[in-house]
Amino acid sequence: MSGTFKELKNCKSFKEIYEVLPDRFYEIGSAVMIILMLLMIVVETITRYLTRHQSHESMVNYFNYIGYVIICYATVIVLIKMRGVGRDGIRDYFLQNKQDILLIIFLIYALVATLLSDYRETAIWGDWFRNSGFRTYLIYASVYICGKNIKYNNKNKISKLKKNIYAAFMITCTVQNALFITKYMGYFGSLTGAFYNTNHSAYFMVIAILATVGFIAIEQNIVLKCIGTVLYIVNVSCLILNNSFGGYLAVIAAFVFGLIISIIAVKKIKPELITCIVLFVLISIIIDYKTNIVSLNFGVTANDVVKISNGAEDMGSAGTGRMELWIDTVTYIKKHPIIGSGPDSLTNVMIDDNRNVLSGAGFEDVGERLQEPHNEYLQYAAEVGTPAALVYIAALILILIKRVKDIRDTEKSVIYDGMAVLGYCVSSLFGVVVFHTAVFYFIFLGMVSASRNCTK
Repeated sequence: MSGTFKELKNCKSFKEIYEVLPDRFYEIGSAVMIILMLLMIVVETITRYLTRHQSHESMVNYFNYIGYVIICYATVIVLIKMRGVGRDGIRDYFLQNKQDILLIIFLIYALVATLLSDYRETAIWGDWFRNSGFRTYLIYASVYICGKNIKYNNKNKISKLKKNIYAAFMITCTVQNALFITKYMGYFGSLTGAFYNTNHSAYFMVIAILATVGFIAIEQNIVLKCIGTVLYIVNVSCLILNNSFGGYLAVIAAFVFGLIISIIAVKKIKPELITCIVLFVLISIIIDYKTNIVSLNFGVTANDVVKISNGAEDMGSAGTGRMELWIDTVTYIKKHPIIGSGPDSLTNVMIDDNRNVLSGAGFEDVGERLQEPHNEYLQYAAEVGTPAALVYIAALILILIKRVKDIRDTEKSVIYDGMAVLGYCVSSLFGVVVFHTAVFYFIFLGMVSASRNCTK
C-alpha cells in the first residue's frame, strides 16, 4: 500500500492515477461513503434521545454535509475512470449500461426544469421539509455511482463488503427503532426514530428490513445469522406498529418478487428467505391479535378500492386522502405535460393556482407540506416533466431485465438488492420523494445496475 501512495505522488494526470489505483480502492471508498450516510441516522437517533430534541432540520443538515462529500468523491472517481478508459472505454460502458444513459437524460431534464422554474431557489436547494431540490438529485446520482462500485463477485463467492453494508443497514434500523420502542413502552422516544414523519421512517425500514433479509441469507456464521434474525424480528415488529400500511405492503411485494425471481431464474429458494417470510407472517398475526393493526388496514384498503372502482363521491378520501392529491396532481400534469414546476416546487405552484385542496380541511398550517402528491412517479412527472418520469421508469425496467437475464452467472445477493429496490418502488407509490429516505434507495439501485461484463 505504501508503494501505491508513492506512485500516486508522482501522478500528473487522472489517467496516471487510474493506472495506479486498484479497483478495490473504488469499492472500499464507496462502501465508506454509504456507511457514513447511514451513520447520520445513528447520530441523529442518539442525539434526539439524549437531548429530547425532535427537530427535523438537524438530520437534513447532517445529510447535506455528507452529501457534499459524496458528490466530490463521485465526481473525482468518475473523472479518473473516464480519463483512464478513454473514449472507447466510455462508449463500451454505455453500450452495456443503457439505463445510465436514460438516468443521465432524466438528470439533464431535471436541470432544465430547475432553470425554468418560477421558484428557482427552491428547485435548486429544496424546501425545508423534503429537501429534494436539484442539489439533492446530484447526491442521488453520487450515491448511485457509489452503489455501482460495490461489485458482485462470481456466483460461488460472497462479497464481504456487501455483507458489511447489509449489516450497517440492519444495525442502523435497529438503533433508530430504539426510540420507537421506548416511546411505545411509555418512555421518552419518538415514534419516527430519527425521522420527522412515521411514513418516512417506514420507507427507510422497508429498505433496511430487506437488507437484513440479505444479511441473514448470505451470512455463514450461525451466531451472526441468529443475531440478524432477532434484529429482523424487532424491526418487522416496529414496522407493523408504525402503522404505515404502504411500507407493510411494500415488504410483502418484495417477498413475492424474491420468490418469483428465485423460482424462475435460479430454480432454487434459499431456506433463509422462506424463514424470513414465515416470521413476517407470524409476527403480523401475533401483533394483529393484540392490536388489530394489520386487519384494520387491510379492511380500510379494500374499502378504498371499492370507493375508487365505484367512483364514489368520497373516493378522494381513499388512501388517507392520497386519491384527492393524485387527482389534483394529474390535473396539473395535463396542463404542464412537458416541463414541470421544478424539483420540490409543486406545492408553491399549486398554491399560486389556488389548488391547496387541504386548506379547507383544517390543514392551513401544514397545507404546503402536505400538498405533494404522495406518489413518487406523479411527483417526478409534475415537478420535472412527463417525458423525464417515463425515462426514469424505462431505466428501472431496463435494469430489471438486465439483472434477470444474467442472474444465474452472478452472486445471488443481487436478489436481495433487487428486493430492496422493488420494496422502495412500491412504497413510493404512496410516498413523497424525501431526501433522507430516497438516498438509500439509490444506493441499492446502483448496486443492482452494476455491470457484470464491463466493470470499469
